[in-house]
Amino acid sequence: MFFKKKQKISNVIDRAEAVILKDKENNLYYYPSGYPFSEQVLVNGFSYDSPEDLSYFKSKFRGDILFDIGSNHGDFSLFLAKNFNKIYAFEPDLNNLEILQKNILLNEVKNCAVFNDAISNKNEVKVPFYILAADGHHSLGKVATSTYKKTAYVNCIRLDHFIQNYSIQKIDLMKVDVEGFELEVFEGLGDYLNKSFVTNIFFEISKVPLESISQKASNIGSYLVNRGYQIFDIYDQPYHPDDLDKIYFGNFIAK
Repeated sequence: MFFKKKQKISNVIDRAEAVILKDKENNLYYYPSGYPFSEQVLVNGFSYDSPEDLSYFKSKFRGDILFDIGSNHGDFSLFLAKNFNKIYAFEPDLNNLEILQKNILLNEVKNCAVFNDAISNKNEVKVPFYILAADGHHSLGKVATSTYKKTAYVNCIRLDHFIQNYSIQKIDLMKVDVEGFELEVFEGLGDYLNKSFVTNIFFEISKVPLESISQKASNIGSYLVNRGYQIFDIYDQPYHPDDLDKIYFGNFIAK
């Protein structure tokens, strides 16, 4: 997941069946009982990957359509739900999907459609999907981001086919967090990967999963640049594709 900065949660509601965190904007975040929070989270009320870190996006991006690729528990979608008319959230892991759906219900979000699919460059069923100890590290490849637990099997879909099937006219913001398989997501867009159709792409570069599958960040950057995009960090500093290979972990915007 994105961002590692700690943020103060205004309230921690500890229930028998769940822990529910509430941020200062009254967004609620559901976690099942026994979820591996650190003691610091439960006692001091701090959390990581907090929606407060996403304030940059809330102030900068709004429009009709948001695609959330690798939605995890849905923090990104929930925090930006009022900025977009329709959100399409994709999460292949069933445990993450259950938390995502409960978060949507808990916050009474009406404009988010959830799909239990992995996004790739192929349409295929029963594709191996590697479940790791950290729920934000699951991947289509055996990445070394955290300890391997088991292999599940998921459906993979191409986004160009999804766009055609759902008559999507334009994507104003696409978030991609897929643990090393960003290039496959972009390849699966086909001819729709252009600035006229996908205006802004927010994507993660993480050295460990990329090296685990013998991929280079510069390949991802070059693919986007060749489709007419420029790459920036979240402070609007430009990046050449080759510079991405020097990044251990970072978040970038293609626009």
